[in-house]
Amino acid sequence: MKLAVVIAGLAAGGAARVATSLANHWADSGGKITFITYDDGSKPPFFRLHPAIDIVAMDMAQPYAGLISAVWRNLRRIARLRTALAGAKPECVIAVGETNGVRTILACQGLDLPVIVSEHTDASDVLSQKHGILWGVLRSLLYPLAAAVVAPNDRMKRQFRRRIQELVTVIPNPLPPDLPETFQQIDTALTLPANTIASMGRLVRQKRFDLLLAAFAMVAAHRDCHLIIVGDGPRRSELENLRDRLGLSSRVTMPGALRDPWPLLRQAKLFAVSSEVESFGIALCEAMACGLPVVSFDCPTGPRDIIRDGIDGLLVPPLDVRALAGAMERLLDDEAEAARLSARAVEVRQTFGLERVAAQWDDALNRALGIASKTPGLETAYGDEPRAG
Repeated sequence: MKLAVVIAGLAAGGAARVATSLANHWADSGGKITFITYDDGSKPPFFRLHPAIDIVAMDMAQPYAGLISAVWRNLRRIARLRTALAGAKPECVIAVGETNGVRTILACQGLDLPVIVSEHTDASDVLSQKHGILWGVLRSLLYPLAAAVVAPNDRMKRQFRRRIQELVTVIPNPLPPDLPETFQQIDTALTLPANTIASMGRLVRQKRFDLLLAAFAMVAAHRDCHLIIVGDGPRRSELENLRDRLGLSSRVTMPGALRDPWPLLRQAKLFAVSSEVESFGIALCEAMACGLPVVSFDCPTGPRDIIRDGIDGLLVPPLDVRALAGAMERLLDDEAEAARLSARAVEVRQTFGLERVAAQWDDALNRALGIASKTPGLETAYGDEPRAG
């Protein structure tokens, strides 16, 4: 199968991690994969790519300001994307992200190319915070023209209008295939202190690392513990300043984005998620696969599709800093409970393993191309036991 994957770029981030994991899987199976990106291609992909995968960089990522500039720039992006797709000659196109879905559907009009839109952001966040009402209207108008829409959980599916819901297939994000099976030998340049709480993600507003720092300050006030936040992004300076104002400069480490964070995470005592909005939470999944007990805000979508509350992790009310601090203290103090949650957390390796998730993607691609399913009876990758409750 020849596939084109349209994505903003291949820098560090959850969407790029998922896209490269799937693309590498398809390339290993003999597929011809082309990434079409909006950046200029000057920086190499952050995650490892199969050598047979092609990258077409359109150099169309320049920012714009104002409605007229936005319309003009996006029309140019659509035209450039149409040219790139015509050159790649794929059988099917996967558009990663909400605005990419809109542009790709428009670019493919008249090309007889089925488009699958892969959503990675809570729909309410897309409309209210990130892209505005206009993009929401365009999604409502254009998504019915797609062959399918893939969302990582049922709650995101229900946020669409009914006529779009009929096109939505729920497929969770897969764990990276290069995640080590065991951690008997930790090979990392950074050794964590005892009682370290870990977190990971892009340093952007919706991850609310400011609330994590506030919660950690409560815990650190009467415990000898540390915090490491793996990731990078536009809010780095702001978070470093907050860390220093809270008097935590010697107890909070921010090493930036790491391609292989798992040996480092494996040294932590627990993992914390402070997001206001999550579509799925691949970093949370990776931490659980490393055997860490986890605590998370129970945001509208994402964590509760992974965590089975009280079975393999703890969910606390959204944005409740004191509750998050209390849950972290609970797992730091109660080694027996932490061990119990840790023992079940690793079950995500089966539930969200790449082979299982890729089989669902293969079904979606086959349906988009009008091919009979090769995996009859595989309705979901979530397993039989509820992920929360």
